[in-house]
Amino acid sequence: MRQIMKLVLGAAFLLVLSGPAFSLGGARDMDAPPPPDLSYPTREEIDLTAKDSLEFRWYVHDLMTVSYCEFKLYKGYVGQDAELIISEKVTSPDHSFAVGVDRFQAGQVYTWTVRAISYEGWKSDTSSYSFKVVKK
Repeated sequence: MRQIMKLVLGAAFLLVLSGPAFSLGGARDMDAPPPPDLSYPTREEIDLTAKDSLEFRWYVHDLMTVSYCEFKLYKGYVGQDAELIISEKVTSPDHSFAVGVDRFQAGQVYTWTVRAISYEGWKSDTSSYSFKVVKK
């Protein structure tokens, strides 16, 4: 019985020493910021007729700890042979990024993703949304 108690205490001690790098709840660290909420575009179809650009917008929950956001735009669905078109580090306080309409093709599906990066380098889970360009 004493040996089991020593093993349990030893394991608990190692967990405490490992700090935030070890998480029983999954891969996301407790110091990572929450994932951003996507604001626009969040509809299945986007009409780009008579527009110069498409502005992607999102909301960051913890402005005091987030250094920047990582914005990515893919042609296709992520995980299904998607082609990365844009990858940008966005430090804008209004959390948006505009893409010229010349980067889009009518009838094509696009997926955009955003994740928040803290000043300490912790990365949030990725928020994503897919849409189809219906006209251009």
